[in-house]
Amino acid sequence: ERKSGSSEDSDRRAVVGATLREVGAKTREIAILHHVGGLTQEEVAATSGFSRKTVGRKLRAFAELLEARWQGGPS
Repeated sequence: ERKSGSSEDSDRRAVVGATLREVGAKTREIAILHHVGGLTQEEVAATSGFSRKTVGRKLRAFAELLEARWQGGPS
């Protein structure tokens, strides 16, 4: 069981933050609206002006990048 505020949580936040700084502005905006703002993909598309398809593509790419980072992949 993981407790909030654990070193693992801190590590994950650091990875997410570093990854957000590395991606382009469009991906960053979409990821923040979805993951931090809690918007659905449809809501992100309506809010950002990007197509629903673009939102889905960017979120998949961001998730894959995060997964690679969590698995110890290249930064």
